[in-house]
Amino acid sequence: MKKVKQVGPQAFIVNIPRYQEFTHVALGLAEHDVRFAEVAGNQDIPVAVLAPPSWHYGEAGGLQLFSTPVLTHPELHRIVIGCEVTSLHAMLNTLRREGIAVEQLYDY
Repeated sequence: MKKVKQVGPQAFIVNIPRYQEFTHVALGLAEHDVRFAEVAGNQDIPVAVLAPPSWHYGEAGGLQLFSTPVLTHPELHRIVIGCEVTSLHAMLNTLRREGIAVEQLYDY
């Protein structure tokens, strides 16, 4: 991660590598209560998780978009949640507390 510009007392524009590395960095930042304002100019971000079929995301700031079975692991479903970027840190921390694996954040 590279700080590009400071835009407030504790607000920065940062450059984070894309794809899977972005997912890992964002998870670590959320654990430190870093809040996101936008990702690649977007206000919403899809979040893919692996969870039991009975699990549903029910918190504010996100909406479960769809779920599909993981054929090689019948005990899991891949669930995609549309998340408001401003709620991303809270969602990631909720998922971590619930033991739900984040597969990928789609930083398009």
